[in-house]
Amino acid sequence: MSNRDLYAAIIGHAKTSYYLAYFERADTRGYAPLSWNWPAFFLGMFWLLYRKQYQWALIFLLFPNLAMAISYLPNLLGIEGIGNPIFLVLVFGFMGVFIPLFANGIYYKWAKSKIEKAPSDVSGEAALKEFLSNRGGVNRHLPFMVVLIILIITMLTPLSQTTA
Repeated sequence: MSNRDLYAAIIGHAKTSYYLAYFERADTRGYAPLSWNWPAFFLGMFWLLYRKQYQWALIFLLFPNLAMAISYLPNLLGIEGIGNPIFLVLVFGFMGVFIPLFANGIYYKWAKSKIEKAPSDVSGEAALKEFLSNRGGVNRHLPFMVVLIILIITMLTPLSQTTA
């Protein structure tokens, strides 16, 4: 079975030709080349969740906290006034530049590892394709569930707490 068939099985039906072209280019070069991913730029964590990149989605979610801690360091050293710019550069650099530039490569490496980790006891092309299809594809529901959870939390959290 060709790599193309294995990749197609793990990518699923959404944007298969786009990702197959990228994956084949990466295989030919021997590394994942930089490429811009507009959905990752505009949707960020939701694109990561949709493409089942759960570890990266968690990193995406937690990164602003790390950036905030780093941007607070100049204040501890007595240097005031540069914490906010550092925070903005770190957050935009990670969420607005790094993730969109490396999203396709992250997805490629994930797909390749899923294929390599496929159990050897899966016999036959059809069984292997089915196994990869179950592991891959997209998660259409999770991004919407996260939005719904965020909306519910937002509605339940009072805007200001007043005491009488």
